[in-house]
Amino acid sequence: MRTLLALRLLFVLSLGALPGLAWADPPTRKVVPESEVCFRGGPLKRCRGFLLTEFAAYMGPTTSYRRPPLNFIWEAGYMRNLEVHELAVGGALFVVNDEDSRRMLGLKPRLRTWLNPWLSFDVAPGLLLFGLKHGTSFIPSYPGFNGHVALNFADFAAVSAQLEVLPLTMRSNVNPEGIEVNGFIGLRFGSYPGAAVGSLAALIAWYGDGIH
Repeated sequence: MRTLLALRLLFVLSLGALPGLAWADPPTRKVVPESEVCFRGGPLKRCRGFLLTEFAAYMGPTTSYRRPPLNFIWEAGYMRNLEVHELAVGGALFVVNDEDSRRMLGLKPRLRTWLNPWLSFDVAPGLLLFGLKHGTSFIPSYPGFNGHVALNFADFAAVSAQLEVLPLTMRSNVNPEGIEVNGFIGLRFGSYPGAAVGSLAALIAWYGDGIH
């Protein structure tokens, strides 16, 4: 009789524990990626790491002394998926070409969170290190800042916002602070579209330099 009562009590306690078990975290299983490195980015289930081959075109609002500023950016780098929280970390080298014919090189760490297998969000604060071409008007001094956030669609294209802060080597009547602060919105192209559009844009920029 006592054994039967103990079994009934254990059964009742087990039923009471079921809701807690339902809400408990499931046991973690190690994810085995389908590929070690992908050209087009994807979460950990698809690849351990992936390349960054991006081209971005940005436009900012008109200021009191210039037409809408433009930025064209090429980025090449690598990201690695983490085994926690659907995150990826990495970085890229990037080149900025703006409408003042300034060409600047920088380094940009990047953090990505995968919202689902085809949608992700990037945060990338970048440091401009030096100029490859100084342009003809306001010459930057270094380091400067160039960072962006982006909502990526299948790692093919993204809508993005960018902030650029450029200290200048001199002040002027139109820029007495000696610093440029510009906000931009634009599109980014990644993986295959990024490589294709970026290569075409690089050829156009090179051809334009030849004409000058």
